[in-house]
Amino acid sequence: MGFFSSKKELEPNAEYICAELSWDIFDNKAFDLDISAFLLNKNGKVCSDNDFVFYNNGFSDFGAVSYGGDNRTGEGDGADENIMIRLKKVPGEIEKIVLCVSVSDSNASCTFHNVKNACFKLNEVPSEYDKDGKVLASLDLTQSNASSACLIACELTRSGNSWLLALPCENVRGGLPELCERFGLEVE
Repeated sequence: MGFFSSKKELEPNAEYICAELSWDIFDNKAFDLDISAFLLNKNGKVCSDNDFVFYNNGFSDFGAVSYGGDNRTGEGDGADENIMIRLKKVPGEIEKIVLCVSVSDSNASCTFHNVKNACFKLNEVPSEYDKDGKVLASLDLTQSNASSACLIACELTRSGNSWLLALPCENVRGGLPELCERFGLEVE
């Protein structure tokens, strides 16, 4: 499917969205990639620290978004990390969910170009226990974002009773700390 900059509407009955990040070991080097989600209000800010879901905070309030575990090497088949979004549980004050992918800070000189088969995929799934379903979007991070180490891969924006999907593929030079500050979190 790949990149598209305009927004497309999700099916009106969509309930569960699974964002997946996968990659492989390259030249016997293990890289740590991370997937994270920011739940934003109408001002483009998080309402609390729990609105930032990542490897150190596995659940948002009300169980709307959950983190599926931290793979630090990319070893193994299939998705290495995932975030499950339960659209019907997203609180009304949340207007946008931003999904980003980043290379761990311990690999400061690494970009997605250095990581074999780095891929972000968004699926509409039949239940919160399923990871496979209808592919809504897929991004080849190794090819399309070679010079980046952090990017906003996907945005889900509330539109009345439905959700709009966009893939901005916005490179973020300051990495995850820059995104945290942009979305209203204090960075230590």
